[in-house]
Amino acid sequence: MEDEKDKELIRTIRGSSDNEKNQAYQTLVASYYPLCRIIAREYSTCDNWIDLSLEGIFGVYKAIKNFDFDKNVKFKTYLKKCLRRTIERALKKEYK
Repeated sequence: MEDEKDKELIRTIRGSSDNEKNQAYQTLVASYYPLCRIIAREYSTCDNWIDLSLEGIFGVYKAIKNFDFDKNVKFKTYLKKCLRRTIERALKKEYK
């Protein structure tokens, strides 16, 4: 997705009705799920990449919630950081 379209969807999520919010969330999660899978495979050991990719979806939600438009950062760059952080936290919880 392009950065402007991402920002438009995030603005929709932050200031629209519930139905429009749900559609925007679904669009963003569906478009970035392949990225979640790629990053999850980087951290995976054997069969846990599916669980990690699902944890990555929580990272997408966190990135949407916390993304700051005023900073000169693309959403995808910020999202990658959130995905890695979320997956690393999930692994720490799993192996404690």
